[in-house]
Amino acid sequence: MSKIVSNQNDNHLLVKLPFILLAKIIKELDDNLDIICFSLVCKRWFDNRHSYLSFNCKDLMQLNRDCLNNERDFTLNSYRDIFHRSLDHKSNCTLVITSNNEIQQAKSFLLCYDYILTIENDIPESIINIYFTTWEIDANFIEKLSQSNVYCINLTQSQHCPIESEFNSIRFPSNIKEIHLFCPFKPNLLPPELEKLEIQTFSFSFDVSLLPRSLKSLKFVGSQVSIDLEALPPFLEDLSYSIPNTEEPETKRYPSSLKVLDVTVFQVKDFQYLTALHTLNLCVNDSASVDFQCGIPESVTHLTISSAYSITIRRENLPPNLKYLKLRDKVTFDQYTFSQLEQLETLDISGLLTDIGTNFQPLPSKIKKLCLPNYFFKMTNCKILPRSLEYLDVGGAYLSIKGAPKDSLKTLCIGQYTDISHSRIPKSVETIDFKERHLMMPPDMWPPSVKSILVTSKSEGNNHLKFLNIPKSITSITIRQTQGLGMKFLVRRLSDQSFLLLGINEFFLKATFLNTKNYENYFYGK
Repeated sequence: MSKIVSNQNDNHLLVKLPFILLAKIIKELDDNLDIICFSLVCKRWFDNRHSYLSFNCKDLMQLNRDCLNNERDFTLNSYRDIFHRSLDHKSNCTLVITSNNEIQQAKSFLLCYDYILTIENDIPESIINIYFTTWEIDANFIEKLSQSNVYCINLTQSQHCPIESEFNSIRFPSNIKEIHLFCPFKPNLLPPELEKLEIQTFSFSFDVSLLPRSLKSLKFVGSQVSIDLEALPPFLEDLSYSIPNTEEPETKRYPSSLKVLDVTVFQVKDFQYLTALHTLNLCVNDSASVDFQCGIPESVTHLTISSAYSITIRRENLPPNLKYLKLRDKVTFDQYTFSQLEQLETLDISGLLTDIGTNFQPLPSKIKKLCLPNYFFKMTNCKILPRSLEYLDVGGAYLSIKGAPKDSLKTLCIGQYTDISHSRIPKSVETIDFKERHLMMPPDMWPPSVKSILVTSKSEGNNHLKFLNIPKSITSITIRQTQGLGMKFLVRRLSDQSFLLLGINEFFLKATFLNTKNYENYFYGK
């Protein structure tokens, strides 16, 4: 009788309510490291972790299961089965469809996937994305596809489809809304309801009139391609392509429905008629385009301009409502190019290859994020930095930080040549990104407000991070590896001496508890 009462209590809503609430809180946390830390807040939450805890699997693949069972890399024994259970319930899985004799080749070629099957297999309900590495697709498989939850298709074949293949006569079903084609194809393959298409171009010209009229996004990647603008789908919102340098100046117009345009041009054109456009990425590839006299519509709020040849951007070339502006390569500007952009919040000139000299003068008062050029340059005058600045990346500047805003600055990215020895980091800074700079800040240089740091390591055995040298006020550390496994490690401080570490990439999942004495043995394999 007591056992029956116990079971009834377990199923009672009031008994389950705390765990239901905890589960809802967990779903609001994107970071798995934060989820683990949440469960460690009190003993009761930890003891009942199986009743509410689940992990975010958007960056986890079924391939990571082997890593979960590796007792050296994954030492969080109390959470291993919860990770497994979370993977079991993953609903956005990726499937590779290949032939029986190409399974091993597909495993080595494709990195991010959950399962590898052949067309004879059924499609699991959790699959939403499929990579095809075979032409052996028939009507039976298309029927399976139409009954599945798949909405995205990727074709990765490098060779032409055999003429006798049944693939030449098929059409993907209407539930497929997004297709990425990196092989030659026939337009009859595309469903009329398709919304997003990415094409690897293999010819100089492409007949866009054969594409589904339902398309909202169209991207050509690879070589330059000539297209008839007036034959584009009438409701297209996003277009990306590179215009051939031999093409005559356009007299035809883009669809007026365009909201995003990413185009490489050899002659800057007038875009004023695109009144719905809000994002424009413009790459200029001709020296004749040095006179940047194009009409960019006032509706554009996000603008990126790059050029292989020197061009000068002036105030009259820019729309007044810009919120985001990025200049790259050989783009230059005059002294007051930015000063009157009253809505500008982000200015990114980190990719400039030209000397900004003394032109970098008044900045808009509302700007929140500023990224300076990555190449070495000297800029000692910080009085130009607006008081509203929240994010500052000094790039390769030999720059003293003492002139930075004292109250608003929250994130500071320090360059290789940043002069911090004779400067004071503003007390408002909460996050410091050291990039590849050696972490050699004197103890008195760390403001008490700093809670998070980021460092970059070229390899596992060549990281200059020493946990012992980090102030106890630092609670969060991100370590990025650019070589070796190329992993990203997230570290949370649990106490003065202990840390929780989680690292993930396409191949590996690592998680463990560390202290200031044993972290090198685990992290660098010493």
